[in-house]
Amino acid sequence: MDQAVSRREDRSAYGLGDADAQYIADIIHSETGVCLSLAKKTMIQARLLRRMQKLGLARFEDYIDFLRRAPERLAERSALVDILTTHKTDFFRERHHFEFLTSSALASLSRPRAGRPWQVWSAGCSSGEEAWSLAMVLAEHFGEQDWRFHVLATDVSSMVLAKARQAVYPRAIIEHIAPAYQSCFLMTGRGRQTGNVRVVPELRERVTFRQENLLDPEAGGDQMFDLVFCRNVMIYFDRDTTAQLVRRLAKRVLGGGYLFIGHSETVEQAEALGLRSVAPTVYQKV
Repeated sequence: MDQAVSRREDRSAYGLGDADAQYIADIIHSETGVCLSLAKKTMIQARLLRRMQKLGLARFEDYIDFLRRAPERLAERSALVDILTTHKTDFFRERHHFEFLTSSALASLSRPRAGRPWQVWSAGCSSGEEAWSLAMVLAEHFGEQDWRFHVLATDVSSMVLAKARQAVYPRAIIEHIAPAYQSCFLMTGRGRQTGNVRVVPELRERVTFRQENLLDPEAGGDQMFDLVFCRNVMIYFDRDTTAQLVRRLAKRVLGGGYLFIGHSETVEQAEALGLRSVAPTVYQKV
């Protein structure tokens, strides 16, 4: 009997209860729009444990108290976003999008309008691979003499943005990138960076990374864009949040421009938003 009571106490002290897991999930939803169900509790618990070790906290209830405490609350919410949102990405991920970009989209956009650079938005850029892939394709399109484009890359996570800004990646990635783009990387220096590659300075000057929440109506600034890539972001949102985001993105695409979404995502009532489907998960503003 005493042992059974002791086990219950251990679970209470060291296990993440449903109420606390829901509290964490509610924070993530309010901060990012990402929906984490209680089915994800094991994942939440595992990632929180690593964070708790860093903070020197042994029990989940201590972490919940810490999370509710001021002034730590706001900073810790940002840390939660970093550890509980998904950041999977690769260079030239979903290759059919880049094939469409080079074979159709860029040609249809023709020259930059009124002499201004093309504006491109990588929304939910994670650790930068998508933004750099776009920059490589655009650089090749314009040729060496006149790179008239700018890429805005945004993400809600400060952690992945720090990596994206460094533009340093394992050398092995070059093996999976077309030879035409391998010259966009340089071998890095000594010490911990030995064996890594870094995006060339000329491309780094064309990409701006900024921490933004896509649910913020001001996300993306006041710019209009020729190309918007928002891929594999909405799959983590509920239906209402997805519809809200798509409406905002559609308004930011210039006439004739393109919106690219993830292979598992859809745009409902595209025509009402001024979008027409031109390829799988690719929409053009009409």
